Amino acid sequence: MCNNMLRVTTTSLNINYAANPDLVGLNPLQVLDKTINYCTALGLKIILERHSGNPDAYTYEDLWYIPGDPIHTEAQFISDWVFLAQRYKNNPTVIGIDLFNEPKRSATWGNQNPATDWNKAAERCGNAILAVNPNLLIFVEGINWGGDLSGVANYPVQLSVPNKLVYSAHTYPSSVIGPQPYFYDPNYPNNLNSVWDGLFGFIYRNNIAPVWIGEFGSKLQTTSDIQWMTKFKAYVNGDMNFNGGSIAPPLKSISYTYWCWNPNSGDTGGILMDDWQTVDYNKMSYLVLDSLIV
Repeated sequence: MCNNMLRVTTTSLNINYAANPDLVGLNPLQVLDKTINYCTALGLKIILERHSGNPDAYTYEDLWYIPGDPIHTEAQFISDWVFLAQRYKNNPTVIGIDLFNEPKRSATWGNQNPATDWNKAAERCGNAILAVNPNLLIFVEGINWGGDLSGVANYPVQLSVPNKLVYSAHTYPSSVIGPQPYFYDPNYPNNLNSVWDGLFGFIYRNNIAPVWIGEFGSKLQTTSDIQWMTKFKAYVNGDMNFNGGSIAPPLKSISYTYWCWNPNSGDTGGILMDDWQTVDYNKMSYLVLDSLIV
């Protein structure tokens, strides 16, 4: 979602109304209500995520607010989340809130600058949400496009309600994020566990808090990407040392959500193929944990 949708009253939206006639005449917030009600009927659970302030502007918005914008302030950012937390308070379908998608560039973690320090802003917003709905999980992404949670080691997020914090990391192969030094390491892809350990895995290994891989994906069209995905499956499935081992109890496999379900993501494609109906079972072979394959 974007924050603007909470204040838009237009009912002429970028929706395929031929395929979704029941959405005709609804504004964005009403569409969200209808989606959540439908998921309730299906037994699905929802984590709401704020992707940007303005529509489709996530690549340009580094921070949880827009500097110099009189509308998209930190106060409004918090107020909007409190509004939604109250709106769905009595619906167990909404289990959590991912505060802000992919803090980046000017976003920092732990440098004590209130204008850029994302971990402290996450605390302020998370605590405001929990004050009105203490049952929600609060998801906090890393900086550097969501991928870097290394700052948690010295500056962990501290929420007012125990056990409601989940750290969320985004991670992608070279076809999506471009050249990174570790892709050219002679030990690639066997060096990936140390890369992931440093960015987010240490949180999980040390049982600091739950870790959720909020985004990962690939079209799996290159050898490098296939190697990456193979190692990533092993890592989240418990073989974090790449030696055939598994996670020792009481820890369980790292939770994740794939980007994305729909096929029209330009850099990853989807779980569905271009007809929007056929499942890409090659991708599914990487997404199903070994313990669930029958």
